[in-house]
Amino acid sequence: MNWRTTLDEGIRIALSALRANKVRSGLTILGVAIGVLVVMVIAAVIQGVNGSFTEAISSRGVTTFYVVHASFGIDINTGYEDEESDFMTNPPLDPIWARDLAKLPEIQDVWEYADLSQSGFEARGGV
Repeated sequence: MNWRTTLDEGIRIALSALRANKVRSGLTILGVAIGVLVVMVIAAVIQGVNGSFTEAISSRGVTTFYVVHASFGIDINTGYEDEESDFMTNPPLDPIWARDLAKLPEIQDVWEYADLSQSGFEARGGV
């Protein structure tokens, strides 16, 4: 038996199985199509988020960065305060830190600013 005969027989068996189980075949094709569609949508969303993040960062300039307090300004009692990470319980920024940053030779400008009632510092490199 050569490969053409084997291939022809395999195709005939597959088509007869599809004809015998039309509903199952249709649902399988529908499931595969939905799965491929979901993967494509998720990939597009991730690519869009990455693109907008890159655009937001690049619009600030490569020599500018911001230091802000990581609190969201909402005091909600969750009952898990003892288990909160250091990220959630960061201390407020100290204005002395801005003066310390300004003393570094790599830093060109430093100033305080307020954003949504949170204080932060902006620093620009001399590059």
